[in-house]
Amino acid sequence: MNPVRRRRIQQRVHRPKGRADRPEVISQRGAFIGMRDAGMTMAAISRTTGFNVKTVTKWIRRSDGEGTVATRPRSGRPRLLTPEDDQRIVQAVMDRPLTSTVDITQELNLPCNPETTRRHLNEIRYKCYIPPKKERLTPENKVSRLEFARHYIRDEYDANFWNSVIWTDEKSFMTTAARARLCWRPVNTRFAEENIQQLSEGGRSVSFHGWMWSGGLGDLTRIDGHLNSEKYIQILGTIIPSIRATAIHAPNPIRFFHDKSSIHTSALVRNWFAQHPDIQVIVLPTKGCDVNVLNVWAMMQRTWDIQDERHQAAIVNHATAEWENLRRLPNYCQRLVDSVQTTEYNN
Repeated sequence: MNPVRRRRIQQRVHRPKGRADRPEVISQRGAFIGMRDAGMTMAAISRTTGFNVKTVTKWIRRSDGEGTVATRPRSGRPRLLTPEDDQRIVQAVMDRPLTSTVDITQELNLPCNPETTRRHLNEIRYKCYIPPKKERLTPENKVSRLEFARHYIRDEYDANFWNSVIWTDEKSFMTTAARARLCWRPVNTRFAEENIQQLSEGGRSVSFHGWMWSGGLGDLTRIDGHLNSEKYIQILGTIIPSIRATAIHAPNPIRFFHDKSSIHTSALVRNWFAQHPDIQVIVLPTKGCDVNVLNVWAMMQRTWDIQDERHQAAIVNHATAEWENLRRLPNYCQRLVDSVQTTEYNN
């Protein structure tokens, strides 16, 4: 977290909740004392400030008798946390945003319920959110994404071009997943580096290959075992006839997008595409912009009940059902394709 944001957050700690303790109110009471010390009468102070004579007299007598013009403690349960505790809570969530109030309360040994810790964070405009999950981009990834965007925002790549593109990708679905985590952060800081949960894998998995175009979803193909160049070529040999039959009819060229994984760019795969000149390969950069079927995977994951996926067969059935549900959504793929150019600008 940058120093400016850190200072702003720390300044919000202990912001007075009631009007009687606000700095401007305390300053006004102090002004009564200053005017009295300057020789003004109570009536003159009242006329100058616009406050009632009884109010002026009250705070001058309070200052003379108690040496302060602060509001006295009122009835109600006293605060369990000290100002120092509040500072420790803020420091804890700034150091580790991906944590919970239960963990904060226990680690700091606070004399309160985690709900109290949560309320104190809310008072300084810290809210609890589910963190986004993103892969970390290296400087090289960012440069390649920018170069890709600059190339494909030219005029010749219009709506007709994008509507004739076949988007492909692979995805693995897991039988288990890490426990959902929460993130305490200020508003409008969702994608700050420290607030992002890095992707992790675990458990048994089933991999799939899928393709789509502006007209809809294509085939969802299960990948047996680990994907390699030979298996990828087999998948290509299966889906190209389907693409010709349902999406891009001959003799129109197939504009084929896939990412820059080592399998997609291997010598065997390059040779296969060289033998099929009717397929124009457009390679996405490594960890490229989310402009292809990855958006479909994300939509599938939103409704994914991980507790029901205890076996690989259940994953296959569930993935197939979700794929077919998305296929029935009107204009879903067309909206994804229409957003390509905007996505390229923003990434």
